Amino acid sequence: MAVRYINRIEIPTPVGDLKQWILTGPEIARDLPQELDGYFLRVHLRFEQPKGFANITQHINPTDKQESVSLILDIDVFLPVELSPSDPSAWDRMEELRTIKNRIFFESITDKLKELFK
Repeated sequence: MAVRYINRIEIPTPVGDLKQWILTGPEIARDLPQELDGYFLRVHLRFEQPKGFANITQHINPTDKQESVSLILDIDVFLPVELSPSDPSAWDRMEELRTIKNRIFFESITDKLKELFK
């Protein structure tokens, strides 16, 4: 059983240090140029309660707008369960997946990024 949410967040330019916006991201060796044109990051996490997994994919897409870039935060959460579609506990499991997804989203972004949603 799985849920997937693909979040597209417009970040105003200049972006500056990406860690002002998102807490997990690329880290470039200090002797290399520090300005990113883009990146692609994927991590696979294991959760113990409830037992499940998550794939988190992030990347920045250029936009046709000069005043922003698109940050994609793709969250795919899944539980290894065997349920029939008519099993009433399926809705409880879906709520568990949604809880994990929300935790990943809100623990991944900074307060500065949260301000964009107000």
